[in-house]
Amino acid sequence: MSATYAAIISAGVCLGAVALEGACAGKVVKAYFAKLKWPRYPAPLWLWYIIGVAYYAISFFVIFSLLRLENDSILKTATLGLIHAVRKKDFDNFKKMMALI
Repeated sequence: MSATYAAIISAGVCLGAVALEGACAGKVVKAYFAKLKWPRYPAPLWLWYIIGVAYYAISFFVIFSLLRLENDSILKTATLGLIHAVRKKDFDNFKKMMALI
C-alpha cells in the first residue's frame, strides 16, 4: 500500500476515534471530573490531554506501519482485527450511552 493511502486511512481511523470519544465525553468534562473523588496525587487534566495525544499518535503509527507491510501475515491480520474490535467496542459504548440520554 502506498504511504499516502496508508496515512489517510490511519488518520481517518484515529480522527474517527477522537471524534467518537469527544462526543461521548460531552462538553462538561471538567465539571464531571471536578465531582469525582480523586486519589491523593491525581494527574492533572492537562496531563491526560497529553496522554491522549500520545495514545493516538502511537495508534496512528502502528496502523500506518501495519498497512505499509507488503506481506500478509497472520500477525498483521490479527492486529488489524484487534484494532477494529476495539474501535467497534468504542462505537457500541457510544450507542449505549446515547440511549441513556
